[in-house]
Amino acid sequence: ISMNKNIFSIDPSINEIGWATINITGIEIADVIKTQGDTLEAKLQDLAAKVQRAILNPAIPHPCSVLIELPAAFTYTRSANRQTGRGMNAASLQKLNLAIGVIFGVVVKLGIKPVFVPVAWKGRSNKRLSMAITGIKNHNASDALLMLRWYKARR
Repeated sequence: ISMNKNIFSIDPSINEIGWATINITGIEIADVIKTQGDTLEAKLQDLAAKVQRAILNPAIPHPCSVLIELPAAFTYTRSANRQTGRGMNAASLQKLNLAIGVIFGVVVKLGIKPVFVPVAWKGRSNKRLSMAITGIKNHNASDALLMLRWYKARR
């Protein structure tokens, strides 16, 4: 990918999606998309509409690629429900995968190349560190920006 081509980066979620881009003049832009809806289906529909609007924002040059972070496998003890242990993680991972599928569908529909980035890109970084590095107060937006910087540095 040429350095003068715009790339859009997405840190996916079902509720709050971080996104970032560096336009052709080198200005970094990062923000979040907050989904609305009372059901999973409504949230996914809202997600699709808002991701498309963000990517097609007239203030941002049309991207040639969209980076989409992929989750790593995680243990069932992470954020587990104390009574059931496993249920919350399986449900959370399923929702995240559905969100990634919706984002992928939007990107392909817009004729943009999707690039899947394994979450391992961030190494041992954590939310506080990513926010400190970028100066952005939202960890989803700061992660999207750091993933974009990481990707561009590898090119």
